[in-house]
Amino acid sequence: MRGDDLLVLGIESTAHTFGVGIATSSGRILADARSTYKPPPGEGIKPVEAAEHHSRVAGEVLREALDEAGVGLGEIDGVAVSLGPGMGPCLRVGASVARFLALKLGKPLIPVNHAVAHIEIARLTTGLEDPVVVYVSGGNTMVTTFVGGRYRVFGETLDISLGNCLDTFAREVGLGFPGVPKVEELASRGNVLLDFPYLVKGQDLSYSGLLTYALRVLREGARIEDVAYTLVEYTYTMLVEVAERAMAHTGKAELTITGGVARSEKLSRKLEDMAEERGASFRPVEPRYAGDNGAMIAYTGALAMSSGVSLPVERSAIRPLWRIDKVDIPWRREVGRKSGETFVPRLKLPVSLSRVEPIALGAEAALFEGFLAGEHVVEKYRLSKGYRLPELDRRLRRRRTALEARVLARAVEAGVDVPGIVYVSPEDAVIIEEYVEGRRLKEILSEEGLSEYVESVLKALGRSVARLHVSGVVHGDLTTSNVVVHDGRPVLIDFGLSEFRRDIEARAVDLHLFLRSLESTHPWYSDAAFGRFADGYSEVVGRENLERILERVREIRMRGRFVEERRRGVWG
Repeated sequence: MRGDDLLVLGIESTAHTFGVGIATSSGRILADARSTYKPPPGEGIKPVEAAEHHSRVAGEVLREALDEAGVGLGEIDGVAVSLGPGMGPCLRVGASVARFLALKLGKPLIPVNHAVAHIEIARLTTGLEDPVVVYVSGGNTMVTTFVGGRYRVFGETLDISLGNCLDTFAREVGLGFPGVPKVEELASRGNVLLDFPYLVKGQDLSYSGLLTYALRVLREGARIEDVAYTLVEYTYTMLVEVAERAMAHTGKAELTITGGVARSEKLSRKLEDMAEERGASFRPVEPRYAGDNGAMIAYTGALAMSSGVSLPVERSAIRPLWRIDKVDIPWRREVGRKSGETFVPRLKLPVSLSRVEPIALGAEAALFEGFLAGEHVVEKYRLSKGYRLPELDRRLRRRRTALEARVLARAVEAGVDVPGIVYVSPEDAVIIEEYVEGRRLKEILSEEGLSEYVESVLKALGRSVARLHVSGVVHGDLTTSNVVVHDGRPVLIDFGLSEFRRDIEARAVDLHLFLRSLESTHPWYSDAAFGRFADGYSEVVGRENLERILERVREIRMRGRFVEERRRGVWG
């Protein structure tokens, strides 16, 4: 041990890469050796074959890392290993090697969550202190950030990952491995944007339906270049939109991308365009550390060890479905802001709107207070986004404006408190609504916690959402930012992602989104707050119906977080 600077060896074997890294707790990467299993042409990763590969190369990769670092095993202070999430057979190889080394050397064994390691190597290589993180790879797609001692998931895929979506498309059309860059290259020769389903569900995304639609359109005779062009634009734009919603909801001013698909320059450019529009900082992880690697395990293990984290060998079982938001991060502290200080995005408004200061700037719209025919109103302008193709941008703004107006009318009929419509112009993406005096639920929760007053508001909100659902409408973006509380009465706002649906799946997604918004910004009492909301919801639909919906919520929470092994992609 060199003073307080720990030297840790890290082992990565969650999927197709067996990696060994050596790093210090101060952030010096001394070695990064790896060997990657390549699946047969036209196929995804076969876990057993990948594990056999890892077993064959483990000794060689370990020796390469030690030689690169110029150290002997006796100089290592601890052995870190990624215990999950990942493929069971692959994880077992890395865990076995790590246990052997820890016992042989008499050194601590340090458990590392693979997703946390991707984030920490991004923070190290970018220098960003407290970013919103886009983590996207062959098996994972999520937007996360640090709140309350853990990385909280703000949004994620509800089914397959972005990398898996593009890798599967590549295999289906015969492009081979690696899929993502080959689909991007094919897309570069497309020039017609087709009309695909745009599947943003508030904070979450859905890619499986988009993939199915793309393959169907291809079979019906569309040019493969145009299908690839549209698929790439839609998948990337959807993810960037969710990232912007996360930045707006959390109020953070830094953004990074990590994971295998972070090597996509096209996706990074879109994220950079979005961040620039908001006046925020964007820096991607260094490309050499984007994919799976042992260096990120070693560095994260060193951070963990410096905070006293270790694990007895007999308790070091692999965790194929280890959730990132279940991992304590003792080496990080909340980034404090001065009282009353918040990040104010500097969105570039059209010249026609720059004459007046907006009262609010969300992820999608600018709001202006005014008076029309003596009535106090809010003028809502859906802003054009530079990261979206102009044609897609116009399509989304027009559709969402028209849909919001129709849904607000239905909500009023159902007796749900929403702003009244004064004027709507889908072509201009403008809605003028009744001004609602009050504070956002997010602000009230931050200031008051779960007080008796807040509990009553949450129960009332549950009743309102239930009435909305019974009327055949799901909100689609049900977060604490989209509820204004006026005299103890919750008023639902921002229906741009809403849908006319009555099925249990749509209702469960709505409730899942609300729970996610509580967890991502109010984790200390999110369960209790959601419980009060659910109590109000059950008063309208009944306890039995509520339980059916909550069971579907539990199912949704496990769908996209870690895709089944046989469906894992191959790019990162």
